[in-house]
Amino acid sequence: MSQMSARARTLSIQMVHSGLEGAVYGFMIMAEVIMRREMGASPLIIAIFTMLGSATNLFSIYFSHILLKYPHKIKLIIALAALVTRLPMVLFFFFTGPLSLLILTGLYYLGDTFIKPVQNIYMKMNYAKTELGKIFAYSISVNKIIFIIAVYAFGMWMDTDSTIYIVLFSIAGLVSFISFCLLAFVPVHEWVNEKMSEEKMDLLIFPTLIEVFKKNRRFFVYEAAFFIYGGGFMVILPAVPILLVDHLDLAYSVISFGRGVLSAIVIIVFMPLMGKLFDRDPVYVGVMAFFILIFHPAAMMTAYFVPGDLAKWFVYLSYIFFGIGMAAVTLCWNIGPMYFANSNKEIPQMTSIHVTLTGIRGFIWPVLGYGLMKIHIMIPFIAAILFFAVAVLIMRSILEKPVSTV
Repeated sequence: MSQMSARARTLSIQMVHSGLEGAVYGFMIMAEVIMRREMGASPLIIAIFTMLGSATNLFSIYFSHILLKYPHKIKLIIALAALVTRLPMVLFFFFTGPLSLLILTGLYYLGDTFIKPVQNIYMKMNYAKTELGKIFAYSISVNKIIFIIAVYAFGMWMDTDSTIYIVLFSIAGLVSFISFCLLAFVPVHEWVNEKMSEEKMDLLIFPTLIEVFKKNRRFFVYEAAFFIYGGGFMVILPAVPILLVDHLDLAYSVISFGRGVLSAIVIIVFMPLMGKLFDRDPVYVGVMAFFILIFHPAAMMTAYFVPGDLAKWFVYLSYIFFGIGMAAVTLCWNIGPMYFANSNKEIPQMTSIHVTLTGIRGFIWPVLGYGLMKIHIMIPFIAAILFFAVAVLIMRSILEKPVSTV
C-alpha cells in the first residue's frame, strides 16, 4: 500500500469514526441530568457517575503494554475491546435504572480509554508531523457537527417523551461498537514491523510514571499542569447537574442547547485556529486553554445569583467559554503527549501515561467536588477558578518562546 493510499484510507476511517462517536456522545452527554431528573439518583450516585470517564483511564497504561507486547495482533485486540466495552450498552434496553447505567457507562468509557493510544499510533504512522493538529482539528469538527444534531434532537425529544433515552442509549451501544471496530481497518504496517524494545515493561503504574518523568522533565511539567487543570474541570462535575436541575430548573432543551449545541458550535469555529497554533507549539495552546476556561465556572456561578430567565443566558455564556477552551484542550489532551515521545514506540507509553493520570485524578477531584458541594453549591465553582489559574502558571513555566498570531 502506497504512502498516499495509506494516508487517504486512514483519513476516511478517522472521519467516519469521529462522526459516529459524535452521535453517541450527543446521547450520552445528558446521562447524569437524566439520572437526576428521571431516575431520582442521589448526588452521591451522580458524583460517582461523573468519575467514570476519568477513573477508567487508570487502565490505559495496561492497554499500552498490551499493544507493545502484541503489535502483530493490534486488529484483533481492537475488535475484542470493542466487543467487551462498547456492545454491552445495548443491554440498557433490558436493564434500566441508575445502577445499570453506571455499570454499562463504565464499560463504555473503558473502551474510550483504549482508543486514545490506538488513535495516536495510527495518526503518527500515517500523517506528517506538520499536519497532525490540522487533521485532528478537522476530525473534531466532523465529530461536533454530528454531535450538535444528535444532542439537539435528543433534548427536544426528551421534552416531549422523557422515556426515549432508554432506546437511544441502547442504540448508542451498537453505533459505538461499529465505530470502535472501524479502527481495526486503519493501516499500521510501520507499527507492526518496527523493532520492539527489549527493555522490560513495568506493569506497576507509579514506577512507570517515575521512570518516564525522570527522563523527560518537560513532559512531567506538562502532565502536572493537566493534573491541576483536571481539578478545575472535574471538581464541578457533580455540582453542574444539581445546579441546572435543582437550582435553575432548566428544561432538557435548554440544557442540551447550552451544554451540547452552543459549546460544540464554538468548538467547530475555533478548532481550525487552535489546530494551526497547536502545530506550532502545543504548550502555548495549553496555556491559552486553561486561562479561557477560568470564565466557564465564573459565568456558571453568576447564573446562580441572577434572577429568573437571565440565568439561562449566563449558562449559555458559560458554555461559550467552555467551547473556546475545549477547542484548545481537545488538541492538547488527545495528541499533545506524542510531541514528547522520542520514538514511535514511546507514543502509546506517553499517551497511556497521560490518560492514566486522568484516571488517578478521576478518583480525587470529583470526590472533592462532592464534598465541597455539601458545604455550598457554589464552593466547587470557586475551587475550579483557582485550579485553572494555577494550571496556567504551571504550563507557562515550560513555554519556550512566544508564538506569533495567525
